[in-house]
Amino acid sequence: FWNKAGDHNFKIGGEVFYETAKDIYIDGYEEEIVHVLNNGAKSEVILFQPGTSIGGLMTYGVFVHDTWRANSKLTFNIGARFERYRAFSPEQDHPVTRYNPTAIHFDAVDNYISWNNPAPRLGMTYDITGDGKTVLKANYGTYWWNPGADFVFNISPNASAWWRRYRWTDTNNDNRWNPGEEGATPTSTRGGVATESLDPNLKNRYTQEFATFVERELMANFGVRAGYVWRGQRNQYGRYNIATPYEAFTVPISVPDPGVDGRVGRADDGAAIAAFDLAQNYRGLTPINQTINVDRGDSDYHTFEITGTKRMSNRWSLLASYGYTKSYDQASAIQGNSIRGNGLVVNPNDEIQTDNGRFVYTRSTVKLNGTWNSPWWDISFSPLVRYQQGIPFGRTFTSTLSYGSVRFLAEPLGTRRQDTILITDLRVEKTHQFSGRNISVFFDLYNMFNANPAQNLTWSSGTAFNRPLSIVPPRLARIGAKLNF
Repeated sequence: FWNKAGDHNFKIGGEVFYETAKDIYIDGYEEEIVHVLNNGAKSEVILFQPGTSIGGLMTYGVFVHDTWRANSKLTFNIGARFERYRAFSPEQDHPVTRYNPTAIHFDAVDNYISWNNPAPRLGMTYDITGDGKTVLKANYGTYWWNPGADFVFNISPNASAWWRRYRWTDTNNDNRWNPGEEGATPTSTRGGVATESLDPNLKNRYTQEFATFVERELMANFGVRAGYVWRGQRNQYGRYNIATPYEAFTVPISVPDPGVDGRVGRADDGAAIAAFDLAQNYRGLTPINQTINVDRGDSDYHTFEITGTKRMSNRWSLLASYGYTKSYDQASAIQGNSIRGNGLVVNPNDEIQTDNGRFVYTRSTVKLNGTWNSPWWDISFSPLVRYQQGIPFGRTFTSTLSYGSVRFLAEPLGTRRQDTILITDLRVEKTHQFSGRNISVFFDLYNMFNANPAQNLTWSSGTAFNRPLSIVPPRLARIGAKLNF
């Protein structure tokens, strides 16, 4: 049967990882004390305790793969992978500290949560013309995310930073807390008891990807490759307060847009933002933080690519490529700029200026690089030109609602763009053969035209709006040598 079905090349394997991570709180505040004032009046004191939290992850993986050459024109790559993740905590201790006279021991927790994740993979290569000059390629795969050993830090009773928050009465009026000035019992705490949890039905995140390309040799030593790639992220999760669900935000409000200058009531003010505040019966509830999968949490990315390649012949080679990506993205920040209150949609305000909670934007890139082997003393010149369309963005501002300070996107992402980046680099290399080995001396010139576009900007309204956070490094050069055996 196998002989009639074509040629097969099977591979099978597996792996096991035992991973731990430490989160160490060394020193955060003077004498580990934070004094809390309310309009200048002494109100509360927070006493911190340094410590170490240890998290762990066991990973098991097995895979099987078959390269099946069905005939002279068609080849399949068929595979599957199975991964198991188990999050745990080894036994550990919270040490004696200034505010904790007795060490506290925590037994190991063998299994906070475990996931068994199968992942299919399928690929195909088809020689359309039968001469190897026009080839269709397609592949699909599922890829599960590794949650990491730090996944349990927020649900472990042994937090790295312990604290106790008390009412504070400054009896000697010296503006500093002294032992005995705190209330009898803390108003809130962290450490010793787990204050967060995992949804028992929590599912692991994964990425699906489909790609298809056509490759064609147009003439000797020159070919073109064009294709499309789709990538989707699913089962995304985060830590959120489940005491205030999406349905709790039912009070319509109008939030004034302060405009570019960040001040309400001036000529540059934008149109007011229609938002929703928290219903009265949900206000003031004790937070219940839990890691949950979030509805409307999918992200999708669509990319078109085309590349032309001229192999080395007649002393020169060239590669030119163009890429265009349209993103339907879930994010709370882009390029370090916060654009909404939460990374995923957990209340209606997270959907403002979005497509059902996803930020829609596009970006293009172009790349040219090649080599010319000059006829003079074996000196080669290798330029590289990179064009990157500026990151799309929209102005943001903050406003205070009943449940806290909220960041709003005042205009759709893509209303504005950061600077376009166009950079040219050059390498000049001289190669000499010595005792059967190649010795090369090279000179690199980076950013040879000294372009200085801003790579990142602040997006929030006010005096910092559009202020560059970083720019492309100025022109620089280096000289080096390499020996090829």
